[in-house]
Amino acid sequence: MRIFDLALIEKHIFIVATTILIVMLYGYGSFSFTGFFSTQVFLNLFIDNAYLIIVATGMAFVIITGGIDLSVGAFVAFISMVSATLLEIGFNAYLVIAFTLIIGVLFGGFQGYLISQFDLHPWIVTLAGMFLARGASFLISTESIVITNETYSYFSSVKLPVFGGRLSIYWSHYGVNVSNNRYIYCQIYEVREECLRYWR
Repeated sequence: MRIFDLALIEKHIFIVATTILIVMLYGYGSFSFTGFFSTQVFLNLFIDNAYLIIVATGMAFVIITGGIDLSVGAFVAFISMVSATLLEIGFNAYLVIAFTLIIGVLFGGFQGYLISQFDLHPWIVTLAGMFLARGASFLISTESIVITNETYSYFSSVKLPVFGGRLSIYWSHYGVNVSNNRYIYCQIYEVREECLRYWR
């Protein structure tokens, strides 16, 4: 039985190590900072990393099937730049969402086509895709683009009550700079006065 337990832990060593690390860091934060051990702070971990969770879920299926995709991070940046630029021009928010989804499907489908039809290694194809998406992002703009669209702001203001906290979409429509980003962080998450005192 002990041998089976050790084999099971060894098989899932990365998941076990990640879980232990998260618990240790969360525990340290709970003892070190007032208000850190709360439902809202825990939910903020999912709010801040919502897009990463979506990307990681897709990547899990790719890795399970023996593939790899190096272009996901760069393509997230590219889609974000396309979306922000179209909204800044004045396109309808729902059309922008649909358009960016179509771009994502076409881009991923094209890479998959190259891999399957020409028997190319996923590492090479997705590496090229990464550089393509990154370069295209720089062609659109080298500066940050602030999204002030009302529809996006509405989506970001929706809050779902979950276990005493609020789960919402994090999307800042403020112009953030070095001098005021700490205050904006506290304002967006509606953290109480302890947060403002800590970040001042």
